[in-house]
Amino acid sequence: MASCRIERRLAIPVAAAYDLIADIESYPRFVPFWLSATILERTARRMTVRQAVGIMGLRMDFVSAATLDPPHRIAIRSASPPFRDFALSWSLREMRPAATLIRAELAVEFDSRPLDAMASRLVPVLLWRVVAAFEREARGRAAHPARR
Repeated sequence: MASCRIERRLAIPVAAAYDLIADIESYPRFVPFWLSATILERTARRMTVRQAVGIMGLRMDFVSAATLDPPHRIAIRSASPPFRDFALSWSLREMRPAATLIRAELAVEFDSRPLDAMASRLVPVLLWRVVAAFEREARGRAAHPARR
């Protein structure tokens, strides 16, 4: 299983950071690799999402479950092929009224050994790019509050 963890400070309130991360349907607009994300079912504490991610010419369609704990945590899990296990968790902590510390943790295990071997090298780079996209989007939303 390949895994990685990254922490960053976002210059937005914790509630706004949470809303940004929980807006899974908008990921294809600004998150690298995300091709599509559709909410299949939503409750106050859980979402079921059909997603497609494209990496190095491979398209991976899967269904995930997001467990929501506003405004502190979002945990996204899938055991849908091509994954044996996919876990992306976000932890958020207010640093001050307009600053949030986010921690993103990604762990991926594929059904296929070749994909799993490739994942060990790619997961840190992929997570870094995903978190950087959230940083850019947070800056954009802070500069233009009507932007969504």
